Amino acid sequence: FDAIAREAPARLSSFREQHLSNLAWSFAIAPTSAVSTAPALFDAIAAAAVPRLGEFTPQGLTNLAWAYAEVAHPAPELYEAIGHRIGSAPERHPTSCLTTVLWAIAAAGGAPRAERLDAVAEALAARLDECADQELCNAAWAFAVFDHVPRSELFGAHFGARCEALSARFSRSGLCQLHQWRIWAAERALHEGMPSPRLLERCHSAFEDGSATASSLQRAVGDGLAALGLRVEEEVQLSSGYSLDFVVDWRGQRLGVEVDGPSHFVGEAPSGRTMLKRRQLRSLGWRVAPVPYLEWNGLAQAGSPTPSPDLEVARQQQPQQQQRLAYLAAVLDKAADST
Repeated sequence: FDAIAREAPARLSSFREQHLSNLAWSFAIAPTSAVSTAPALFDAIAAAAVPRLGEFTPQGLTNLAWAYAEVAHPAPELYEAIGHRIGSAPERHPTSCLTTVLWAIAAAGGAPRAERLDAVAEALAARLDECADQELCNAAWAFAVFDHVPRSELFGAHFGARCEALSARFSRSGLCQLHQWRIWAAERALHEGMPSPRLLERCHSAFEDGSATASSLQRAVGDGLAALGLRVEEEVQLSSGYSLDFVVDWRGQRLGVEVDGPSHFVGEAPSGRTMLKRRQLRSLGWRVAPVPYLEWNGLAQAGSPTPSPDLEVARQQQPQQQQRLAYLAAVLDKAADST
């Protein structure tokens, strides 16, 4: 894989469209070590693919979009072009292509233009009976991430009925996607297309059943919160099914703290999953202080925010520890002041 990653970029002009999508797909399913050495290759594939997207087959387009989302490689121009392709003529693409592309763009934190989303939603609404179980989940989750209510009746009674018809086939991840869609639908007062209470309960149970193992980064942040003299609650399960890494009382307010490691980002921007969780926690009444790994890890090299008066307890700590405590106080202050 290393040799391919080094040699292929200079030769991509001779690749056919299917070769480009196959190459991206192959690296996406390769061992993580191979993917980590290929950012320049993914940049080159995107640059070669964008002007030729009109020549890609729907399957090639699907594989390309999936591959970039799977490896979380930032490629905004590629996602914009793919969104334009499916939004301009959704009737020419199978439901598997439409829903996978929606999922991929959403997972990368992108957002197609509203008119393109409406066009795709209208096409899907007319072909719901063709949609497989994962296609329903991908579409629902993507629209929740985009926070876009389609003009068509995509999420009407027919959608709920189709979910019921395929309920035995849903995977745990699909049920989790539907649960997040349900939270979004409630925010947007979309009630007509809800599946049965039994299926919704399955979605809720699947969503809150995920076990979490604290990373070294999360433990370090927890130690920092404790060093501020705070009572720290860890892995707090909420009635919504979401969990918070930490909950603390700060300036008379109960705040959540989320430690966002590398898997929460596409490049340096929050992923769609991270954006959706942050937004939904806010809608559920929580003020959340995010601690991105890039900021935390960079504290030793860069200046820190102005320390808060609450840091008297940390005056005797080592400089790097003081810096991290100052940072935590600043992000807690920002969360407490948010509306």
